[in-house]
Amino acid sequence: MSHKDIELSSEFEKIVDKCYNNEQPPCTCACPFGLDITEFISRLKKGKFSSAYSLYQDHVLFPEIVSRICDQPCQEKCFRKGIDDAISIRKLEKASLEFNFSNAPKNLNLPQKNSKIAIIGGGVCGLSCTLKLASHGYHVTVFEKSTCIGGSLENVLPSDIFLTEFHDQMQFISYELLLNTEIKNIEELEKNFDAILIATGKNGNSFDLLNGLNSESLGSQKDGVFLAGGVTGTLNPIRSIENGIRVSQSIESYLQINRMHEMFFVNKAKISRLKINATRINSVKCIENSTYTETEAIQEASRCLLCNCNECIKSCNFMSYYNKTPKALAEDMKNTLNGTLMNVDKRMINSCSVCGSCEAVCDEHIDTGKYLLEARRLMHQKKILPLAFHDYFIRDMNFSNSDSAYLFKNAPSYEDSEYVFFPGCQLGASDPRYVELTYKYLLSKNPKTGILIGCCGVPAQWAGDVNLSNKVIDRNCDVWTDMGKPKVIFACPTCEKTFASRLPEAERISLYEVIENWGLPETALESQKKVSIFDPCASRYNENMQTSVRKLMKRIGFDLVELPYNSKMASCCGNGGQIYATNPDLFNSSAKRSCELSENPYITYCINCRDIFINMGKPSYHVLDIMFNLNLEPQLPLSLSRRRRNREVLKANLLEEIWQEDYMLDPSEQKLIISEELLQKLNRKLILDEDILNVIEYCESTGNKLLNPKTGEFIGHLKQGIITYWVTYKVEDNCYRVSRAYSHRAVIDGE
Repeated sequence: MSHKDIELSSEFEKIVDKCYNNEQPPCTCACPFGLDITEFISRLKKGKFSSAYSLYQDHVLFPEIVSRICDQPCQEKCFRKGIDDAISIRKLEKASLEFNFSNAPKNLNLPQKNSKIAIIGGGVCGLSCTLKLASHGYHVTVFEKSTCIGGSLENVLPSDIFLTEFHDQMQFISYELLLNTEIKNIEELEKNFDAILIATGKNGNSFDLLNGLNSESLGSQKDGVFLAGGVTGTLNPIRSIENGIRVSQSIESYLQINRMHEMFFVNKAKISRLKINATRINSVKCIENSTYTETEAIQEASRCLLCNCNECIKSCNFMSYYNKTPKALAEDMKNTLNGTLMNVDKRMINSCSVCGSCEAVCDEHIDTGKYLLEARRLMHQKKILPLAFHDYFIRDMNFSNSDSAYLFKNAPSYEDSEYVFFPGCQLGASDPRYVELTYKYLLSKNPKTGILIGCCGVPAQWAGDVNLSNKVIDRNCDVWTDMGKPKVIFACPTCEKTFASRLPEAERISLYEVIENWGLPETALESQKKVSIFDPCASRYNENMQTSVRKLMKRIGFDLVELPYNSKMASCCGNGGQIYATNPDLFNSSAKRSCELSENPYITYCINCRDIFINMGKPSYHVLDIMFNLNLEPQLPLSLSRRRRNREVLKANLLEEIWQEDYMLDPSEQKLIISEELLQKLNRKLILDEDILNVIEYCESTGNKLLNPKTGEFIGHLKQGIITYWVTYKVEDNCYRVSRAYSHRAVIDGE
């Protein structure tokens, strides 16, 4: 199936171009040879000296010379210089020479080409160009007017060192060297050679070709003639070697396409855009020895940060799990939407918790989650999004917004409201008392406070279902309008964030700011216990909410210890984006990672965070536990069905206690017998008691079931929506003892 009509926002592709990942670090950009210094040092860190030397040799051509005289511009750009000491690059270069197996170059033995190149000058620039071109199979002739090669190197190194190095590095190439041969004009050379390099050194003969020299390609205005090295004004032998390498590329390009000044793979004087967050880097001083042993070289190499911007991968559970940068994700999204990748990438797109941590740590503010969410919307629109990923959460949202649980009322005796309390759908699901006690507190402080209980619509938003999300939000907006457009009090950061994006005209305030301003409930605990506040990811940019929670906890007496990820850098508990059904492994690793941020008990103000941490065995409390003295002892996780029932109970209790309205709550007849072990499994599989009972009642009423004569158990199945449920059960005294249940989304032939 092709989906080529689906296009992700072009804005994202433009934005990810700003990503620093794989941007060359400043040290590599400063290196005249463009040596990949992080790769060089990475090999040394692993003790791979020969591999590191090979990389170094390929780039600098004459490693013995360069390692002795390089002025180390890379070291000046090292990020560590501003923390402790820059990496000792030259000492590491020398270590690669000393501890590798062989300093001999590779013998490529390439076939000879027909082109002939003349190089005027046997200095380090001319010889660098010679080595590059001759190793590629070109016929090279070097004309040197003196009796010895090396040129300006005589001023900085003993001749035996550089002559030995020239011999060693050029031993496998074939070229002609003519000493005592001065070229006074180039007309004759132009007749016999396909290209000419003038590398006559400082104050050497330029043959009047410097005027109009292209500083990038080093090509003159005369076709086939190039100038490089000291004759062009290079300041030292290192720059002359770089010139020789660069001009060899220009000459080869000219010979291939017969055009001057068109170079391939040349990146001169590149400026690095890379930035590094130094706040979490430990200071480690360099090893001061003049030369390094193998062990010392590995230790010094280990100080290198291997600079690459991966802040989003380090902070984001999703990106860390897939080890993908925004650029890689953008490509995967595009291919998935065009039908060129498999379902695994659909799973990946639906595994983002949309928590915003990637944007928070990114200097370019790239919000990858925003575009993953856009990809979900496009997939839903074209009916290629696996609905099973979000099925349970959509059904749960629909239940919260059904007549069984949805409630909106102005306060008794009032026709409109000054405030309206919006607790969200999960607070009452966890414990109806959270909402009941909070609302009674609010009424005691301001009698003109209404209530609106339902879901904000974010499950549909996370599922990419725009129409359903709009339907839920529009309904809540209409109710808000009918109540007199009151100021909305939010207990849930996600609800507040959802309303802010869709109903910005509504005045919003967090419940915790209200309690801070209106005063603590009489039931509020006092404690000097050491705790850490876990900021929900949805509160990332809600500074008022975060601050008010801290003030409340300090007022009570808690000793607050901040987590390493807090406020704008808040971590995700794993609940966001409805990733549980899509990627349980990622959900569990995210929750575990968040639990391990501190040994202290957590206080949070998102009920999903609190419940997830409790289920993981992490001592955690909601702010309302502290305010109303609730749930302070360890508890067993609630079943999904109990969470539904709690919402029904909440609505009934409020109508009866606050408005004195008779409300007939459907009786909760317990017809299923389920062990605690199986119950926990059903929770993990997102299977409700209702789903199981529907299967059993269908099997009993239709006879579509199979009997296992050995166990006396029946097994049957029923497709409910897009999911097929299977149940194994026994009939016992008008009840059903369930021993097994599972679900899948495969289609059964014939049904």
